[in-house]
Amino acid sequence: MKKILFVLFVISITNLNAQNYQLRKNPLIDGQVILKDSTIITGLIKLNNSAFDVRFKKTAEDKLKKIDYKQIDRIIIDPNSSNERTFQYLKNYDTKWNKFVELTYSDSISIYIGCEDELSLFYSEFDRATLREKMNQMKFENSTRRKLSQADTIELPNGKKIRLPIRYNYYYESDFAHASGNIISLDYYLLKENSKLIPVRTNKNFLKRYIQYFDNCPNFVEAFRQKKIDVSDLPKLIEYYKSICLVGSKE
Repeated sequence: MKKILFVLFVISITNLNAQNYQLRKNPLIDGQVILKDSTIITGLIKLNNSAFDVRFKKTAEDKLKKIDYKQIDRIIIDPNSSNERTFQYLKNYDTKWNKFVELTYSDSISIYIGCEDELSLFYSEFDRATLREKMNQMKFENSTRRKLSQADTIELPNGKKIRLPIRYNYYYESDFAHASGNIISLDYYLLKENSKLIPVRTNKNFLKRYIQYFDNCPNFVEAFRQKKIDVSDLPKLIEYYKSICLVGSKE
């Protein structure tokens, strides 16, 4: 009997989490889908249940159509504006699966960001909190008279700032309430031309696993080993690479 009750409890919690996930709104965004055959489709874009489930329609009156992500070269939202953002599905040295990432710094070596919650990255400018989350927040703020921050602002290597949502867990006792915020963390990647995404985590990890992809420039590898450059300042690392590795880069 206890086992049956435990199973029912697990199922109910799973269903509750699924309902929260389904109730998180994924709005339509003005943008462009550029296909690998160079076709450009302009209209309204929506990522449905995942970043790999792309829906599109040209006007608000049209029906949504699904686009195979494998046919997509890149997605641009809010094109030709200060908020323009570019997303791609790229191969990487971490896994055999493509990663959905955002281009944040375009150069001879480009910088991309990604995260486990890909939809939150794509919809970072939108409030997608579920009704349950909003009610829990209201209850906590009313009982403690404390205001909770809804997002964490992070400055990217291109100088722009991105707001990532904070999700909270709440703990209550007879005379005590506590909110624990879960901040979405970003993953950084480098991309050389005609290559795969190179994960950037720590200097030690980069030196051990990924410095080999720069063997075409021994001076760069040696500078990294001597700690003249490191992954804490990626734009500086890229400028250093260009200055010593690319012929004619100063012209």
